[in-house]
Amino acid sequence: MAKNNKEQEDNVELDDAYIPTPPDGGWGWVIVTASLLINIIVDGIGYAFGVFLPVFEDYFHSTKSKTSLIGSALCGVYLCSGPIASALVNKFGCRPVAMVGSVISTVAFVLSMFSPNVDILIVTYGGLGGFGFGLMYLPSIVSVGYYFEKKRALATGIAVCGSGVGTFLVAPFCEFLLSVYDWKNTALILAAIIFNGVAFGALMRPLEPPKVKKQKPPREKNAIDRIKETRKRQESENSQAASVILQKVRDAKLARQRRVREEDGSESEAAMYSVSRQNSVLASPSETGSPTSNISPEYPTPPVIIIDSVDDGPVSPDDVDVANGSKKNGLIPSNGRGSGDGITTQELEPLTGSVPIPQMHKVRRGSTNKKSVTQSLQDLWAVRPRVQAREDVIKKEDYARPMYRRDIFYSGSVANIHQFRSQPDIKSYITSITEIPQADTYESKCFLWRCPCLPKAVADTLMNMMDCSLLTEPSFILIILGNIVGMLGFYIPYVLTVSRAMSFGIDKGQAAFLLSIIGITNTIGRVVIGALSDHPKISALWVHNITLMITGVCNLFVPLCTTYVTLCIYAAVFGLFAAAYISLTSIILCDILGLERLTNAFGLLTLARGISSTLGPPVAGSLVDTTGSYDGAFYMSGGLFLLCALLHSFLLLPCIQRNKPPSDFIAEEDVEMEDVNA
Repeated sequence: MAKNNKEQEDNVELDDAYIPTPPDGGWGWVIVTASLLINIIVDGIGYAFGVFLPVFEDYFHSTKSKTSLIGSALCGVYLCSGPIASALVNKFGCRPVAMVGSVISTVAFVLSMFSPNVDILIVTYGGLGGFGFGLMYLPSIVSVGYYFEKKRALATGIAVCGSGVGTFLVAPFCEFLLSVYDWKNTALILAAIIFNGVAFGALMRPLEPPKVKKQKPPREKNAIDRIKETRKRQESENSQAASVILQKVRDAKLARQRRVREEDGSESEAAMYSVSRQNSVLASPSETGSPTSNISPEYPTPPVIIIDSVDDGPVSPDDVDVANGSKKNGLIPSNGRGSGDGITTQELEPLTGSVPIPQMHKVRRGSTNKKSVTQSLQDLWAVRPRVQAREDVIKKEDYARPMYRRDIFYSGSVANIHQFRSQPDIKSYITSITEIPQADTYESKCFLWRCPCLPKAVADTLMNMMDCSLLTEPSFILIILGNIVGMLGFYIPYVLTVSRAMSFGIDKGQAAFLLSIIGITNTIGRVVIGALSDHPKISALWVHNITLMITGVCNLFVPLCTTYVTLCIYAAVFGLFAAAYISLTSIILCDILGLERLTNAFGLLTLARGISSTLGPPVAGSLVDTTGSYDGAFYMSGGLFLLCALLHSFLLLPCIQRNKPPSDFIAEEDVEMEDVNA
């Protein structure tokens, strides 16, 4: 257990070095501004299609049902392209994806000028233009979430206000262009405006981890350090023994000289020379550098591994030049002689894998314990194979990919989720929610993992967002069914309000301004509803259901609005309360399914919304063509909103709440309770 905890700590330290921390400011505000401008372009042009609807009907002599498919395809495709855009963002980053999306939409609007019929216009203006908008829209949302954590609710709220601001500005602007030019030149001017998204996308600078050099913590003694200490101790003992022997020899020689003088009375010159020569030899160290090399072999030099320096960390066998037997980074083989039982080269090789080890002399049994050396070398080299195995699968740039963060689509305040409150700081929180799929995560579930043409970052994102196992959850089934019926009616007011107002003889400019009113109140609604949902005592699901019911009832009363004033009131109420339907999506998904499933749920839900929104306006248009009245279309929209609210209300039932999946994280108070019980 201790070993596993140690490995987890090492993994966390390795992750921390590569995972960037959101600055919650700085360049992030430039990202917010760029995202705001992109939302103005994308949603402004998408919601302003109601201004083009009567123009396209007259020019191509087409029905409302078929003509409305142009605008619904634009909005539907850009929602359906969410998983693809997410995968590309995870691989290449927000900046290039947003820039390429701007270029694609620009080309699409230019090509739409040459459309001979509605069918081609659906492909160019709707399909290709919607795909480019999808590549622009998703990076604008992801980049804000990547730069902000504590201030995310504020930053995201400012960015998504571009939807309402765009509706307010673009609708009357398009009406002005259509009054001066024809629709082809208007499309060309819009293409020029869309091309500005290249500059806005270029501002989305990727977030990188801080380049702070970490100080190495003091390391524990390893086997090499203990061998070095043993060598020094043995050299000291041998030096002392040699000094004792040398002193005894000198004393013996002096005693012999005294005896000779006493016996002979004098010494010959030859005898004096012989004694002085012997003393000089004993007093001088040998050329080998050992002070005891000419002494009795009873005191041999112990066979050891000589370590010059280990101040910069553990020394590996790679530091030895085997061919020359010389030192590279402080490790050299000893020239000492001796024998004894100990650790041999063959015994060391299994501990270090395939790393070659030079021929080293054995360590004497009396000097160092064989078992302790073996265990120390295992501890010393155990980290190396594990880190290499991780790097074979996970590259350091993978830690900075946005889609590997579980909260990347969360638009609310992170202070309201347990995962943030259970961590001591923002760095630990980011590390805890960053998850990189391993090779065995999806290989048994999806063929994309085995597809050689897809990079790992792309395959990981697609498989995570499109994992259909979430469809077995009753709560998510209710959510996705509610959104399917809700999006069928969501775009109907945007597409048909202008045409209905013109049917009462209202001026084109005034009719287009109804969409501007929707945009103004929608902006206010996003700010107010976002503030309410961030309050810890207010349920986002309750706010969502209540506002959805009000929106549905509002659409049911549209047939009673026959004057311009009443239409303005309707537009204001609809825009104010319809804001909750889009802005609270990620918060509800996180509350119901948990943060660990947010990306998966968001991907499936976006795809379902895209398909549903593509079908809604054409169905409503067919009702208008069949009945000759707009009342049935707005009744349909109001009823679908009420049904959506009803399906979401089932999420409040106790039986659904009991089936709520457990979170992968533990709240802070739960952790403290476990510590007390332990």
